Amino acid sequence: MKFLKNVWVKRGVSLVCYLYAVLMAWLGFNSFFYDTEIVNFGKYIGIFLVISLVALVLMLYSRKQVLTSILAMLLMFLSIPVVFLNVHNLWVAIPVIFVALTIFFGCGASEMVKTVFGTIFLLGYILGALAFFIVINLFITKTNDTLITENVSPTGEYRYYIMDIQNQSEGNVVVYVEPNNLDFDKFGIHFRATGYKQRKYNHRGHEIPEVEWGTTSNGNECLIIKDSNSETPQHYEIGEFEWSMDVKEILL
Repeated sequence: MKFLKNVWVKRGVSLVCYLYAVLMAWLGFNSFFYDTEIVNFGKYIGIFLVISLVALVLMLYSRKQVLTSILAMLLMFLSIPVVFLNVHNLWVAIPVIFVALTIFFGCGASEMVKTVFGTIFLLGYILGALAFFIVINLFITKTNDTLITENVSPTGEYRYYIMDIQNQSEGNVVVYVEPNNLDFDKFGIHFRATGYKQRKYNHRGHEIPEVEWGTTSNGNECLIIKDSNSETPQHYEIGEFEWSMDVKEILL
């Protein structure tokens, strides 16, 4: 017990807790470039939630240390992108905001400091929510998108997917191609790369074309698409992928 009360032990624990801030920064960064989805709840609970709870316990143990108080303010800031970029998947955001709020109110900072920074963070969340609402409702076209099918190329390098898009007009069917080798899994969460898709087919109406993989004359993979408007299948080569910002993919 005397060991646990040692101030240098608490300072060391407080310093170790900054690894959780690094994890939150990593999660916020990747939430911008990837779409998150929990694919393994057992692994997610056993790793991500456990890490969050252990980090919270260590922070509460060292809550009276200055480093922990600074960390509490930092986590409130780092949780902002995690929350707003995972609105579609709140299970990723809930542990983060829970840890951030708990240590913020439980740290040893003075009430005046908590009041000042609490007001700043509350204002930040309100303005963030307002900006999120404005972007979603004014700058993103409202459509009802249905994923028809998805298929990976024989080499595993690419994938295509067919979207049936219903809008205020007659709607359309779109075929996209995107890289299949940029995704990764961590803590039971699947990170799917966004911003790289290439549109290869766009047709008004809701007729689903026939799509299959093929190869070009130089041996590169391509898409072969046939619909009722073409007598022969059309070949679509896959160009070099370049990242571009897609607000709809990032926020929704």
